[in-house]
Amino acid sequence: MILAGLVLGNLLLLLICFDVNYFLASESLCLIGLVLGLSITRINATLNNLDQSYLLFLDHIIAASGSYSAMNGLSNFSSYLSGRCCLGLGDAKLAAIGGAWIGTQGIFVEPEVAFISGGLFSLIGRILFLLRPQQAFPFVPFIASVIWSVWVFGNNWWIQQLDRVLGI
Repeated sequence: MILAGLVLGNLLLLLICFDVNYFLASESLCLIGLVLGLSITRINATLNNLDQSYLLFLDHIIAASGSYSAMNGLSNFSSYLSGRCCLGLGDAKLAAIGGAWIGTQGIFVEPEVAFISGGLFSLIGRILFLLRPQQAFPFVPFIASVIWSVWVFGNNWWIQQLDRVLGI
């Protein structure tokens, strides 16, 4: 699993660099991340002789498709309300990668922490006059860092941190 974590970390780092430079998520990197995440989940479950390994695999498929759909829906809804693009399709693709790697439990933590950290970044940027009103900034770094930290520390660690800080 250490090798899988290194693969995930490098993939997320590439996606962050791509988004920071071009405001896009590489289509091929997203597809590779999705396939690798589901494949590693299936291999890990089989190697650990989980009696119902197919349920774990199904959980990660549901997390990937559900998180993609939710982020894409949020993007469409926010665009409808504001009249401009608020989230890109790359953010939805990255959420799908997260679902493939961290499953349904982890994927519920990911958007919450990503939106809080992105909001704090935006607030600090506005206070320091580094961001203009409604200025776009890459959101992939926030999503990717949460996916990585959920992979490394686990879902329960994040839930404990959120409970401690926010009382959730």
